[in-house]
Amino acid sequence: MSQPTKLYYNTKSVYSSIIRLYFHEKGVTVDETVHLDLGKGEQNTPEYHKVNPFTKVPVFVHGPIVVPDSRDITRYAEKAFANLNDLAPTHPEKANRILNELHTLRMAILTYGVANEQEAETKKELLNQFKARRSALKQAIDNYPDIAEDLKKKLQGTDKLLETMQNFEQVQEEWGRTEELFKWIDTHLENRTYLDGTKYTYTDSHFTSILSRISHCGHRRSILQYPNLARYWKEVQGRESYKMVFDIPCNISDHPEECTCR
Repeated sequence: MSQPTKLYYNTKSVYSSIIRLYFHEKGVTVDETVHLDLGKGEQNTPEYHKVNPFTKVPVFVHGPIVVPDSRDITRYAEKAFANLNDLAPTHPEKANRILNELHTLRMAILTYGVANEQEAETKKELLNQFKARRSALKQAIDNYPDIAEDLKKKLQGTDKLLETMQNFEQVQEEWGRTEELFKWIDTHLENRTYLDGTKYTYTDSHFTSILSRISHCGHRRSILQYPNLARYWKEVQGRESYKMVFDIPCNISDHPEECTCR
């Protein structure tokens, strides 16, 4: 008898989107999904703290097994559901290197951080969303004394992130690291359809979600300036999994009406 499955996620979470992409490609049907409103602090409750003491999404539950972290979930599910579509890399060492490099990117900084005066204005609403999360976290510390110590540690990390997000130089440095990684991946993609070659693997699910966030927060040109990466980006956007997960239309003012950027 198969074990019940449950996924805790948020639609705007980069790492949740990785798993939603992957499960669609893999053919995994989750029995129960629980959407957590991060802006309201629904991840900072005693109930969810029992599931994941770090109070982050996504978390995948398979019977008695609880798996946090998108990398661990894809690796676990690839073995646990081996009878479904094969998305395991054929070159695991290269795949692990790419995966680890991708997850060094500080997505919160790239999403909410402001690199100059212009972005301080255009990203004001995004930054306010992050500040709202911080306020919800502070409220949770007051509301839930039993888990307050863990939440205080999280608040310290949140405050450090918020400080970095408003430091032009540090945000610019993060974008510089991102550009270097994209340049390296562009070279890697020469004569390859996907990161593994001709085969779509779970590594592509990770990269696709990251590219979608980069594009949607106004830095699509950071992708399109690299020919192989631009070709790859067009390819993955055409997959059914992408259309199913990223249903947010482009809202970037200088993009044409027919833009399919997510």
